Amino acid sequence: MNERYTFIDIYRKDLDLNKDTKVKVSQIIIPKIQRPYAQGRLDGVCTYVRNTLLNEMFANFKTDEIFDFNFIYGIVRPSNDEYVMELLDGQQRMTTLFLVYWYIANCELTEEDEEDKIIRDALGRFVYETRSTSTVFCHKLASYRIDLSGQTPSRVIRQAKWYFKSFDRDSTITAMLTMLDAIHERYINQDNNALHTKLANIQFFVKSLGFFNLSEELYIKMNARGLQLSPFENFKADLMKWIIENISEEEAVRYASLIDNEWTDLFWKESGANITHCVDEVFFAFINRVFYNLVITKK
Repeated sequence: MNERYTFIDIYRKDLDLNKDTKVKVSQIIIPKIQRPYAQGRLDGVCTYVRNTLLNEMFANFKTDEIFDFNFIYGIVRPSNDEYVMELLDGQQRMTTLFLVYWYIANCELTEEDEEDKIIRDALGRFVYETRSTSTVFCHKLASYRIDLSGQTPSRVIRQAKWYFKSFDRDSTITAMLTMLDAIHERYINQDNNALHTKLANIQFFVKSLGFFNLSEELYIKMNARGLQLSPFENFKADLMKWIIENISEEEAVRYASLIDNEWTDLFWKESGANITHCVDEVFFAFINRVFYNLVITKK
């Protein structure tokens, strides 16, 4: 049985360094090669993804059930005298989770609360390296406290002394501010003012690929899949959820690994996909054709 993690657990529980060694990581890093944060963009697809995710999350807050955040993948590597995890897949969800934790802690907890200290420490360990402005923004936001008093988070944060005008030219930061406003809108329209007790219900699986000795080519291919939010990513998430609920978590891990490695590798080679041509499109077209043929043969 694969172990589930929360945003806090990932720094407390062991992850695979290699086949024989497990270690604790001190940071989750979004490496330079990753795309900017997209779930806060204002285009139609990103708006749909943002609204769907937040609607499902806040509906789940009304229950005591686990909210399945699926899988994240990364490479665990040494960094000075510690270990860090560089995310290959899961950047979008983990960034949104970072923002949800920050917003709820800001609204419900104080500096004196032990839980606030734990959350703030975890937030400070989430590092963006895509642009220097993103790095600074996330570092500053992790410890920043604001009194919204009827204002939107984006408006208050932009008035902070540490907020530079150059931040507005970073698409990751502007998307984060949009996401915070969307979180704010849902928070003020719900009845429960103790959502910090529900945060631990948001859980995911962690797959460390460090001991697979990933080549630079495969690293680029996996990140090329994230150049745009696509229907394929939504399909994959729904498929993994269905497998977990109807078969087993072990099978979900196996299929997720096949999709992101062996099968993606096949479509990559056959389609001639590159950094500007998302292999997801070819992969998803094949799946659609298979299902279409199955429907025809059943008639």
